This record gives sequence, structure tokens and C-alpha cells, in this order.
Amino acid sequence: KLDKIKFIKPFDAKQIPNFKATLSKYQEIGVQWMHSMYQENVGLILADEMGLGKTVQYIALYCKVNNGGKKLGLVLTNSSNLENVKREFDKFTFGLKYMIYSGPDRNPLPRFFHQQNVIITSYDVLINDIAFLEQFSWEIIVSDEAQYIKNPLAKRAIAIKKLKSNFNLAISGTPYENNLDDLWSIFQFIMPVWLGNFEKFKRNYDNDQISAEKLNPIIKPLILQRKITEVEKELPKKIVIDQVIEMDENLKEQYENLRKSSEDSTNIINLRIFCNYPNMIEGFEDYNYYLYPKFQFLMEKLHELKKTKRKSLVFINYKKLIYFIEETIKKELGIYCNKIYGGTEISSRQNIIDEFSSIDGSAVLLLNPVAASVGLNITAANYVFLFSPEWKPSIEKQAIARAYRKGQEHTVFAYRLSYKNTIEEYVLKKSKFKEDINEIVLPGHMEDIGDIDVNAALSESPL
Repeated sequence: KLDKIKFIKPFDAKQIPNFKATLSKYQEIGVQWMHSMYQENVGLILADEMGLGKTVQYIALYCKVNNGGKKLGLVLTNSSNLENVKREFDKFTFGLKYMIYSGPDRNPLPRFFHQQNVIITSYDVLINDIAFLEQFSWEIIVSDEAQYIKNPLAKRAIAIKKLKSNFNLAISGTPYENNLDDLWSIFQFIMPVWLGNFEKFKRNYDNDQISAEKLNPIIKPLILQRKITEVEKELPKKIVIDQVIEMDENLKEQYENLRKSSEDSTNIINLRIFCNYPNMIEGFEDYNYYLYPKFQFLMEKLHELKKTKRKSLVFINYKKLIYFIEETIKKELGIYCNKIYGGTEISSRQNIIDEFSSIDGSAVLLLNPVAASVGLNITAANYVFLFSPEWKPSIEKQAIARAYRKGQEHTVFAYRLSYKNTIEEYVLKKSKFKEDINEIVLPGHMEDIGDIDVNAALSESPL
């Protein structure tokens, strides 16, 4: 059937109903390709490299498919990413109705869904509410971060394959992670008959290079993957991405209890620590930080960058957290990781940078944003993670400038991490205010504008 498909059926991406973003040329091609496959009822994987805008492409695809109508779409992602997906719909669409279906108070009534264009929910909710969700005939189902369904025996993978849809789309920069079974599981979602049943697949393909070479021409028609080096000329030199992360229900309650425990500036400090490394706060020493959504996001992205052999800088405020993440990266990812913070000898800092830069493959450098935000040239990295928002926008800019400076040959992607409806949102607002003021005053006269409003800072609640 694929032989009869024209690979691209062009349309004017500027005329997509309800869509207001300007797509790069490679993104236009991606949307056109996906739409061509949709018209033929052929599912697929969008596997563009990290930072190339996979989310805006599948949003554009939905808008094109919906064509101003009421075709019901479903986006599945991990719990901490729900708010971020919703904000991408806020940013790139107009006139659509979409909702997050999550939380203990969610209302599983079909009439609420039929009033929407898109339902955004998590894999955990999918497992719990599968009997309800499988009642619907979805026009498009998007498995965002599709590595979450790579294990064919996992509950989420079994549940997603029970849903009825005209078109299934998997989004993942790393559709293959551990073994070829990962690919079979994702293909079982997008095109169930493509790779046959699991037993036959296991007989035909071992987890080795020979099997991978045999499998490549079979799966290649259903995977679109562009690398940054292939589309670099279309990209701006610096892309800052606001990554809003949602706490789970347990974490929200713990944050709320801490927020209400006092109403002074001391509590602001504790709330900021809680959003980064709660184990430093009395009573939270035994918290399982491996379950922390912000930490999980960072580790997932570093794992993806390991696959593409990219280097990254991670700015972290707390020395104990730097040590913990350094140890975890070395243990879990098995790649080079080092650190520069206030206790690092000034005489040894350049040696650390030189060693980091000389690594052939992926590597991570953990940096304190104050101690390492000026005077260092680290252009070997082109990914930057700002683990928490800064009061002073100059610190953030100087941090990104460690990679985004003369000598950088690639686009720099900077991820600014923050928790929804917490002290971190207040910090972002305050920083944005200062940045706006900086547009009309001389540089250097902005850092002390506006004192911290304690009541406003403590008013943000995730519940």
C-alpha cells in the first residue's frame, strides 16, 4: 500500500485552520508527510532530534485534520508534562477547545469530552480509566514521549492498544532505547499488523546489529527523523524553551503544607529548596528523589542526548544536589560528568572544561549558576538546562552565554524548568518584570527594582 502513497501531498501550512504558529520548512514537510499518511490510515513515528519542535508539528497536524470541525483528538503523555502540552496548545492555536483530564476530581462523563476538540491526559489515567476512554472513537491518538509504551508487557502499553482511532501517532526522539522489542511495542500501537505478532518477531529478530539491519528497510517508511545538523540553517542560533512541569498529587499536598507552615521570607527559601531538592528540608530527608518529576525530566533528556552524542550544561543551585545528580548520571547513564561550583578551585576550572570538551560523545557538566555563570567558554555543549528559575534575569542570560558565544557552531537549546503554580512561577514573573524594565533603563540599573512581595510569592498553590 505504501508504494501507492505520494510521500508528500503539499498544502499551504500558513492556511491551517485554528493554527497560528510559523513553521520552519522542515516542520512544514513533517506536517505534510504526517497528513499524507493520515489520509492513507497509516500510523507513524515522528522521531525528530530533541529541540526540533515535535509538539508544534503534531498540533499543526491535528488542526489540519480537524479542519475547523469537531473531530476528537487524544494526547497521552507523562503526568508531569500535561501542563506543558496544554500551554503549547495555548501558544500555537486559537478557537480550539481542549482540556486536561487528570487529577482526583476528574469527571468521566462523555458529554464533557464531546464539548472538546482535544483531550490531554496521562498514561497513568489511561490505565485507571481505560474502560471509559475505550468507549470513544478518536480521530487521532498521539502517544507523546512514546518511550513510555516501549515495554509491550507494561500496563500503559496494553491499555493504549485497546483504544479505537482512525490514526495513531507516536512521538519520540528515542523510539529504540534498549532492544528491538521497544520498536515492536511502539509499532504495535501505530500499525498493529506491520511487524506481526510478538512471538514471530522474537524468532526473526535478535537484539543485534544484523537484525537491526534486516529491520531497517521494513520500519523506515513509517519513521520520520531529522537531525539538527540536517536542518541547522533553518534554526535560530538560540532557542529558549519554557518547560513547565506538574507535580504529582502527593507532591502538591506536601508543597501546600510547607507553604502554609509560615508566612515569611524564610518559607520562600524553603519552598524554592523544595522545588529543587526537598531532601535538604527537615522531615523530607528520606524522600525518594528518583520519583521527583523535575529530576525525571532531566534524566530522560540526558538519556536522549546520550543517544545523539550531544553535550550539555546543567545549572543547579545546591551543592548537595549537584553531587547527587553527578553520582546518578555516572551510575545510570555511564557517561562523563563533572562539576564546577563555589568550592571548585579557580585554577582547576579550565582543566575541567578542557576535559569535558575533549570527550568523544555525550557528556554533562554540572554548574552553579553564580559560581560558573561568567568567564567560562564552554562551546562544546549546545544544550543548557536551567534547573530552577533565577530572580535575576542576568544570571540566567550569563548561564546560557557559557554555550551561546563566539565559537559555538550549533544552535543552542536552553530549557528553563519550573513547577506549575509554585514559588517558581512567581520567580519567573518577577524575572520577566525585571527583564521588561531592562528594555527602558541602562544595564546595571535593574537588579534591585521591586522588592519581593512575600504575600504574592507565597500565594501560588499547586492545589
